[in-house]
Amino acid sequence: MGNVLSNTAWILSASAFNKVSSIALVFILSRYLGAADFGRFSFAFFYITLFSSIAEMGLTPVLIRRIRAGEGQPGEMFAKGVFLGLCSSLAAIGLAVAGAFFLGFAEDVRLLIVIASLGLLVSFRDVTFRWFLEVPFRAWLKMRVPALLGMASELMGLVAVLAAVYLGKGVEVILAVYVLSNVPAFMLLALLSFREAGAGRAVTFSPFSILKEAFPIGLSNTLNTFYLISGSIVLYFYGTIESMGYFAIAFRLTTSLRIIPEALMNSVFPALASAREDLRQGIFSRSFGMLTLVAMPLALATAAAADEIAVFFGGSDFAPAGGAIEVLIWATAFAFLNTCARSTFNAVSLGGSNLSVSSAMGALSIALSFALIPAWGLTGAAWSLAITEAAGFALNVMVLSRQGLRLPFGLLARYGAAGLCMLACVLWLPNMFLQVLVGVAAYGGAAALLVIPSEGTLPGMK
Repeated sequence: MGNVLSNTAWILSASAFNKVSSIALVFILSRYLGAADFGRFSFAFFYITLFSSIAEMGLTPVLIRRIRAGEGQPGEMFAKGVFLGLCSSLAAIGLAVAGAFFLGFAEDVRLLIVIASLGLLVSFRDVTFRWFLEVPFRAWLKMRVPALLGMASELMGLVAVLAAVYLGKGVEVILAVYVLSNVPAFMLLALLSFREAGAGRAVTFSPFSILKEAFPIGLSNTLNTFYLISGSIVLYFYGTIESMGYFAIAFRLTTSLRIIPEALMNSVFPALASAREDLRQGIFSRSFGMLTLVAMPLALATAAAADEIAVFFGGSDFAPAGGAIEVLIWATAFAFLNTCARSTFNAVSLGGSNLSVSSAMGALSIALSFALIPAWGLTGAAWSLAITEAAGFALNVMVLSRQGLRLPFGLLARYGAAGLCMLACVLWLPNMFLQVLVGVAAYGGAAALLVIPSEGTLPGMK
């Protein structure tokens, strides 16, 4: 398991640096721009995120699996994947910009969307064309170089934004320098990725076979993104731009924690995809157990200190965001477990099951958004996402059970009990600093009494 842990550490380090940088930007920009302009800035990214899965199309896990399994020449497969990814990314940018005009967004918001759409090509955040360039590194668990480039890009972006703020620039300039600061690291990653993949031979297979396998994954990823972001889109039409700012700070802070399951499952994915059927249960159980161990205390502690967190990061003007943080952190906790399930579906070629769950979650999200947000605004947006994630978890449990993959509910119950012990210890403490210290100690002590099942090891990793 050493290679997986090392690779996970690099992915997690880069993602953590990304999220720390993002949180620093939230701290700076929410105070500098105010709720309204911060809402516009954030909405541009929310909207563009809807099109990120169209740009990726579910191709990268298929490419990783095929390269890992030794199907064809890695260089040839990688080159075709990059070509397909470039075409899909450009198409996604075109659709995003056209959609902004079709939906009648305000002129200032449309300009921000045009600027933000360039990030679908060069950004080191979230799912972008960069994922295609990382395929050979992900397949062979060599994410050190892409991780370092990502951290360098984030640092450049943070410095560029700080300079723009210091010079008193507006939200459009801040967004532009933030996006374009990714270009140098992106170009270097492109050069190194082709070198890592190696030269390809003459064409020996059709890229349409890749597209056919990737389609259900890409569609389910698009639906997953849709349910995650749809609330913010509905809030734009039925709420105020200030409520968008409050929702944005709560959403950004809570979803920043999703790097943890993503980093773990990105590293586990190659091993799970190539594992024998009799080893899959053990790998899945261990992954689920590790994510449950982390998700429970994060959710309980964040919910307990939600109001203080909102004021600390956004100032007193963002106090209304506290209620949204308290709800959205539970959406993130369920997302930890749903990420594990989705990655498992993709690894064992059950994209159809993934698609079924994602379709149900997408339909539920849009129904809840239109039912709750017009009446409850910010609160409705938070609850629509939390309920959708919880329902998705229930559906994933049923589908996984039918596929013979059992969830270790004993671990979930034990870590839940440990989390309640932690909450009882910190609930009446006077400040957030003491709550963190005592909470970590209390949960760690309770969790130390638990035994994590050890069945299953990652193939070839000790």
